[in-house]
Amino acid sequence: MRRFLLLALFPLAGCGSNGPEPTVLPSLSIQSEEADEDESAPGPFALINDLLERNPNDAEAILQRGNMYFKAGQFERALDDYSAALALKPSSKIFYNRGVLLAEMGEFAGALADYASAIGLDANNSSPYFNRGALLHRLGRSAEGIPDMTKAIEIDAQDAAARLNRGLMYYQIGLYDKAFADYDRAVEIKPDFFEAVLNRGNVFHIRGQYLNAIDDFSKAIQLQPGNSMGHGNRGNAYSQVDKAELALKDLTEAIRLNSADPHWYNNRGAVHGAMGNHALAVQDFSWALAKDPAIASFYRNRGNAYLQLKQEAEARADFEHAQKLEPGVTTGIPEAYRLK
Repeated sequence: MRRFLLLALFPLAGCGSNGPEPTVLPSLSIQSEEADEDESAPGPFALINDLLERNPNDAEAILQRGNMYFKAGQFERALDDYSAALALKPSSKIFYNRGVLLAEMGEFAGALADYASAIGLDANNSSPYFNRGALLHRLGRSAEGIPDMTKAIEIDAQDAAARLNRGLMYYQIGLYDKAFADYDRAVEIKPDFFEAVLNRGNVFHIRGQYLNAIDDFSKAIQLQPGNSMGHGNRGNAYSQVDKAELALKDLTEAIRLNSADPHWYNNRGAVHGAMGNHALAVQDFSWALAKDPAIASFYRNRGNAYLQLKQEAEARADFEHAQKLEPGVTTGIPEAYRLK
């Protein structure tokens, strides 16, 4: 049975930013048959409906129809079927599937309750623990989710995805050594696990082990050359070991692959600034702000670039904007430009 997989992709920060922020991309699905979109066409829907006409209390058939509705994106019908199946024959599998559906529908309290019911009926199935832990992480309750992911690992010690996800939770609460251990074990179990390799590189970067980080990001690029995160994060690491040209090349490739991500523009701007190319830095910081004008660090970075170009009015405006977005944060703002 397939489950949540949290893919945390970390754009590492450029100069003056607040640090990496994870983007959680949940991918959830359930064990089910392929569904026809046309309920009247011959196929699985027709066969299940014919079976239910003859035996309307067949809980397994109702469950399978609910799975097919879920696959077809007909969530309300799927919910009705799961609830009907549970009324006829409560089981861990049905509670679990309904929990996955409720999470997809944004009904998080109901999903957590269903995962708990699934665990109560079958404490030896790792999937409800995995999904409940993942959902708690998604809700910003990472510390609460760790025991569930640990239980999933105890049940299936070879589950690389569970190791990755627990690592993300440890990372979220600042336990970087524990996060690293989980990422490292995930890579040991599954050497081609892109997300685990990428996130292990991220912890290497945080530790200041930039050459190790570059090795991991290079491996991530080999595994998924079309993913901007490998190039962007390697570019950030290159910038830390005074390989500015390589950093620019990687960050430019990250922008080509994902021009919507403002962090790559911000980070390339930081490299331009470090190289003394302040006009190009302003240009990149401006691109970053055009894509996300709510990030204070982008204004601080552009303000400092403007100062290097002797454009004090523009710098002051950027520093003031940054302080309005983040009152009390003065890191990276010269004292003369701090709001009183």
